Amino acid sequence: MESFRYFLPAMNLIFGRGNLECVRSEVKKIGKKALLVTGKKSMEKLGFLKKSIDSLEKEGLDVVHYGEVEPNPTVDIVNKGAEKAIDSCCDIIIGLGGGSAIDTAKNIAVVAGHYEGERRSIWEFAGVHDKPRQITLKTLPVVAITSTSGTGSHVSRFAVVTNEETREKIGIMSPFICPKLSIVDIDILSCMPSSLTSKTGFDALTHLMECFVSKRGNPITDLYCLKAMELIFDYLPRAYNDGGDVEAREAMALADIFAG
Repeated sequence: MESFRYFLPAMNLIFGRGNLECVRSEVKKIGKKALLVTGKKSMEKLGFLKKSIDSLEKEGLDVVHYGEVEPNPTVDIVNKGAEKAIDSCCDIIIGLGGGSAIDTAKNIAVVAGHYEGERRSIWEFAGVHDKPRQITLKTLPVVAITSTSGTGSHVSRFAVVTNEETREKIGIMSPFICPKLSIVDIDILSCMPSSLTSKTGFDALTHLMECFVSKRGNPITDLYCLKAMELIFDYLPRAYNDGGDVEAREAMALADIFAG
């Protein structure tokens, strides 16, 4: 067997039903003032935005909301969020939503954490440069509360950002952007419509297939891939047909974690 490396993040993962309530006590251990990053509509419409803010404030934390995230978040969206975090003196970034919201939270944590009197852009940290700025321990801690089962962003050291000027979509990679706390609440995931359930399910399946056939794979990643693909084949149709099928939602959430 060839030698290999496998990254294990130092993460607190909370998995189950009704776990959004855990956010207040756990976040309090990490920071005092949070920038809560979401998309523009769904989390507010479903009531999870208010529930999160109320829970955090009840525990004595200050919360600043940044709800400008769009699919395929851009450099501009990230930089504006970072400015809000810096101006508000936030010391923790929370991503509530799908992969775009969580990726944006990670990228904001990088820019805001490396602020030293001069505004930076997330693009300076992208791998498109010969010598990109290094992502260090200065990165603000990230908390991820996922609302989908597909991207794996809530358990990974990766994030993506789109540059509209250069028309590039680039990955940001660092162990320092891996969430310190990841909350997987099945009650939130059960609110996904069938169309989003199928799209995110196939997103996870694509990640798994890519990983399984990759020359950089290893026995550990193969185990995760095989089990996760089995879960998707068995439970994605059930989750699609019945969003309230808790067993199917749990299985898809596990597959998403394995894919991440």
